[in-house]
Amino acid sequence: MDKKEKRKKFWLAIGLILAAAVLEILAFPPLNWYWLSFIFAVPLFFFLAEENRLWRLLGGFFIFRLVFGLGTAYFLIEPILFFSSILIFLGLPLSFYLIAKYSRRLALASLIILWPVFEFLEARYTALPNFIVEIGNALGSSPFLGLARWGGLAGLTVFCIGINLLLFFLVREILKKEDKNKKNIIILTSLVFVILFSGLVISKIFLKQNHREYEALAGSKRVALVTDDGRLDEIFKKKELDEKKRVIDLRIGAMEKQESLIEGRIVDIRKNLSNSPSVNSK
Repeated sequence: MDKKEKRKKFWLAIGLILAAAVLEILAFPPLNWYWLSFIFAVPLFFFLAEENRLWRLLGGFFIFRLVFGLGTAYFLIEPILFFSSILIFLGLPLSFYLIAKYSRRLALASLIILWPVFEFLEARYTALPNFIVEIGNALGSSPFLGLARWGGLAGLTVFCIGINLLLFFLVREILKKEDKNKKNIIILTSLVFVILFSGLVISKIFLKQNHREYEALAGSKRVALVTDDGRLDEIFKKKELDEKKRVIDLRIGAMEKQESLIEGRIVDIRKNLSNSPSVNSK
């Protein structure tokens, strides 16, 4: 490969990385183009599929996360935390590189797991709530938010990255100059539409259920107990015991009432029997 081709490939890689970062930024407020969350990673996956050198994979993902952080102002608000989160997220291209040594297809498929795993590690070890500030912000105002009921924001991330992966495979199949498989294109297109439509329907069902629950809260009240001697546990335990004792007392009272009714009924039956003419004649 001559210098011109190398330079062309280098700038193409930079363009793919920047495109992914910009698309993810546009999915955030104030624009709230949440649908971009389903395509932002496609350029990044093309970069992963074409790049074989580890240092370029690490550098590309560093640029991607840095531009994303600057564009969403996260890097400016908490530069140390966000910089450390970038270093943790570099474990994703490293893991991809190691898996690709065995199988590149497997490495691409593993992105649906690697992405949420490393976002979780970012949140776990940097005190930065990555799921909330990323997928939470991107899809928080979207009709797909109800899917968070299954697996929380991590599950929503898996759903989002899964759609990105399917679209990546679809676009790559369409761009093939030779050996283009129309059957694969139809299958991938159908999968994308079916999964998106199913996700939308399921999400709306869950959101309607949540709406009913929130409406039911309108007539309810919450009471907060505050203490400065650390005795809240004792208070709650005593309250729980008192409530259980009250329930037991109510049940005992009901049983005693039923017993007295039964005894009264027995007395009435005996009186009726003693006053019966057939009994008296005998």
